Amino acid sequence: MICFLLFLISAPLIILYSQGYRIDSENKKIVKTGGVYLKIIPKGAMVSIDEKIKRKTDFLSGGIFIGNLIPKKYFLKIEKVGYQFWKKELEIIEEKVIEAKNIFLIPHNLKFEFLERDVNQFFFSPNEKSVILKKEILNKEQKTWILTIYDTETKIKSRLIEEKEISKEGVKFLNLNWSPDSQKIILKAEIMKESENEIKFFILDLKKTPVEIIELNLTKETKDCYFHPTSSEKIFFTKQKQDSLLLFEREIGKENGNLLLEGVIVYDTTKDSIFWISEQGFLEKSDLYGRSQKISIESLSVKENSLEIKVLNSFIFLKQNEKLLLFNEDSRNFKEISAKVKSIKISPDLKKIVLYNDYELSVLFLKEDLNQPQKEKGEKVFLTRFSKKIGDVFWWTSHYLIFNADSEIKIIEIDDRDEIQIWNIADFKEPVLYFSKKEKALYVQSKQDFFISEKMY
Repeated sequence: MICFLLFLISAPLIILYSQGYRIDSENKKIVKTGGVYLKIIPKGAMVSIDEKIKRKTDFLSGGIFIGNLIPKKYFLKIEKVGYQFWKKELEIIEEKVIEAKNIFLIPHNLKFEFLERDVNQFFFSPNEKSVILKKEILNKEQKTWILTIYDTETKIKSRLIEEKEISKEGVKFLNLNWSPDSQKIILKAEIMKESENEIKFFILDLKKTPVEIIELNLTKETKDCYFHPTSSEKIFFTKQKQDSLLLFEREIGKENGNLLLEGVIVYDTTKDSIFWISEQGFLEKSDLYGRSQKISIESLSVKENSLEIKVLNSFIFLKQNEKLLLFNEDSRNFKEISAKVKSIKISPDLKKIVLYNDYELSVLFLKEDLNQPQKEKGEKVFLTRFSKKIGDVFWWTSHYLIFNADSEIKIIEIDDRDEIQIWNIADFKEPVLYFSKKEKALYVQSKQDFFISEKMY
């Protein structure tokens, strides 16, 4: 009889237990449980919940599921030898699986290798297989510059050109830009003359040994010169005409160029289009042959305003002084999205951008993100504010940013559930950064020394 009574009492409890119900001792009631799923890089990390439950992630997938959790807030901590820990308080909900599938652990003591000295500028190729280093050296007690190229795959450095190969007169290096195929560069330089200095442009063909230097015979009215977006055999160049620009196209080696657009204030190119602001203040779109159409319906003030246009994955941004505007295809107008921005960069998953100025970091979601934490299109997440000046910012992954605040190099997550975590990874004097997605490594120019980190994940 006693066994029968025990069975009558325990059977419902066993059934409830098998269906995921538990007794919430704090609130003295029966509740439906929830769970948490984590995916962590590197694999084999230790996960603890409220410092009680401790399990290791799967060595094959790096994932872990912990179920049968009573609905409430839990403190999660993830640790692995050689890495800084990750922590977050997450709320478990009845019959829900809470996810954090993009956890990357930060190396504890990130190692850096010295690559080169006397470097005062560097320029990565589009395919990230090469980086050009501009070096300043003393030659017979005179300062001169030299360009070398570093192959990121073979780790070999080789000389490109010296200042005297451009001109026997003094040459001030101004800038360079790469061709789309990473095989050529355009060098912009100021040639020192007795009467009046002259701006000149040179093509450096890296496929030739030694490097072939071709001077582009452009008139002194030329303001700037870039490669055609789809061909390293053509260039775009602009000439100033009163308060606006004329945009030309020309094949390398030919003397005459074709006028594509006039009345241009600023422009940006994609593989098949040119987006530009006209002198009347309208946004226009042109094909690569100059056939153009107006796509905005309200004009912008272009006088006494510094404008910069940037097209990122079909999203059109306009920087007006410090304000950032985004073109809305439905209203056919620009809408302000931030009052003070220094620059923006799009994430590797093309769903969001980071917006930053000298002291603040934010993320704007360009598309709906259904992964947890879910974000609506147009939602803006403020990450942090610093007293130290922010230098440059790069996406480390689609869920973490790497940047420097003065001398400190940091990584910050964008998951705003609970406190946003920031990790210090290095300290360099006057750092200039570049994160290579191809190598998963960080390059740092510190004053005139050039370094590369170990692979970061």
